[in-house]
Amino acid sequence: MKKISPFLLLLILINIALGVLAFTGFFEGKDLLPILLGGLFVVAGLVFLFVKRKEMAMAKLVGFAILLASSWAVNHLHFNVYSAQKVSESRENSIEILQGSQAPTLTYSQSFNQVGEEAFSTYVKNHEFTILNFWATWCAPCLKEMPLLDEFYQKNQGRKIGLVGFTDYRSRGKDEKELNKIKNIVDKLHISYPILVDSTTKVRAAYRADVLPATVLIDNAGNVLDYQIGIDGAEKIMAYVSEHSMD
Repeated sequence: MKKISPFLLLLILINIALGVLAFTGFFEGKDLLPILLGGLFVVAGLVFLFVKRKEMAMAKLVGFAILLASSWAVNHLHFNVYSAQKVSESRENSIEILQGSQAPTLTYSQSFNQVGEEAFSTYVKNHEFTILNFWATWCAPCLKEMPLLDEFYQKNQGRKIGLVGFTDYRSRGKDEKELNKIKNIVDKLHISYPILVDSTTKVRAAYRADVLPATVLIDNAGNVLDYQIGIDGAEKIMAYVSEHSMD
């Protein structure tokens, strides 16, 4: 087998470097740079893929591998930048609209782990702080976050700290299937705090929870105190509640 060419080696090393930099957050906020770099090496991979060489089979194989790696790098880098910007913009817009205002009405058609038929507004009044967490069955970070929230809920059972999870689905005549999917996740993750479910997305829209997971902090007067997105955001809210709760 012939030695790898310097050009090919450089191309591979740069692809590896792009991936590492993306995962470490280097490109966050740098919208154009990762796309230009990734695009450049996609082109380089294509050139190598179609160049005429004596070892055509090996050249095509290596070129195809480089093209895949470069495409993955572009996709991952762009997703990181786009996702970070979307999260930041969503949180800023939500805080601007919700913070300091009355929490929007929360309606639901189904509940799990709910104590009695207590309305959400009553639940809020009975707790010094209420943490409202928006999640979905398809949201991997949400499912990773829920056990952390449940651990917090279990530790604060004797305090006036409320915690409610909310999810929804679009009703298309498959309500039973969707509800079973939600129930299976609640059971699988051993979630003990109340989970409210609605068959419309009206509540999530009212709370501006277009990026999940989203966590809202509400006081006993029904005012929105904070709004966070992502697992780190939920942890910030839990830390704040632990520090500022009076009981």
